[in-house]
Amino acid sequence: MKRLGAVIAILLGCFCASGQIAVSSCVGNDSLKAYYRDDAINLAIRRMYSVPFGGYRDSIGVPQAYIDTFLNALIAVYNDTAHAASDSVTQLFPAHATCPTGWQAFQTIVVTADTSYPWMRNLINRNIPTGYADLDTFLLGYGFDSVILSSSAGNNSNPALYDVVLHSDSFYNTSALLLQKARIQNTSISFTSSETGCEGNADLIDDSIGTGFIDLIYQHGFDDCQVSCLKFWLWRFRVYPDCRVNYLGDTLYDYSHIGHTGISNEENDQFQYIYPNPTTGKVIIKDLQNSDVVIMIDLLGKYYPVIRQGSEIDISDFASGSYYIGINRNQNLRLQKVLKY
Repeated sequence: MKRLGAVIAILLGCFCASGQIAVSSCVGNDSLKAYYRDDAINLAIRRMYSVPFGGYRDSIGVPQAYIDTFLNALIAVYNDTAHAASDSVTQLFPAHATCPTGWQAFQTIVVTADTSYPWMRNLINRNIPTGYADLDTFLLGYGFDSVILSSSAGNNSNPALYDVVLHSDSFYNTSALLLQKARIQNTSISFTSSETGCEGNADLIDDSIGTGFIDLIYQHGFDDCQVSCLKFWLWRFRVYPDCRVNYLGDTLYDYSHIGHTGISNEENDQFQYIYPNPTTGKVIIKDLQNSDVVIMIDLLGKYYPVIRQGSEIDISDFASGSYYIGINRNQNLRLQKVLKY
């Protein structure tokens, strides 16, 4: 039988049976809320880019209701004492949500301009409004009224350049706000997401939203994670609006066998379940179940989480090329090649 490439990752382990639904709590003290704040923000802004969830892709502000929803879910898992796996993802292998690629939440900006402008001198001296109408509309409209740092950014060509860092209490969607600064002349405005945590690919949190629940998927990478982890444990928790928690089980993804094992075309032909294929972004997975774990695998065997809404996943932010979409259901792996263009 003809083999697919030897670069396909092999999924081992089990997706264990659901446990009982446990009563938990979404109440946390200030330190716990601060610990998971960045994760809630990153999960919220990822969800903004899922049109079926509400279509906030072009929204400048990050809806507070989104942030609160994820924060409550994260705290509910933390407070869950009925399932031992809760300790694994909150104490033993604490994970955090990654910053979304290309669209991050931020609350700090840097304004750079020449001190020969009177309005720039006002900004350096923390006088807002500055007298520059377009800039003042931008700053005050989005609450950037707290100057936290001014420093020289001069160089040989223009020693009078200065950086002014401003802070807002609100979080914003970088890519959407970029469009609002185009009319501001004689200055540059850059954004920083330094106020939100961005973790690597070893230990992270992903989500899947269904009708009346949120699934939080906690990942722990191990076995040589300096470049890309070879093995991952995934724990999945279902959180309901009343803060009850159901532990759905765990799965081991093992990529250490890359280069040794393949999957036959004959075996894979029965799984023609993804359409449209090729695709420019969104695909439907036929007969997808809530308990299924969905991943993307590139031709180098690297694993990527995906944004899932029901039976639909959005891969529009992936680079053009060939991938495998994998479904792990009850210890059975289904793989189908998909072309993204």
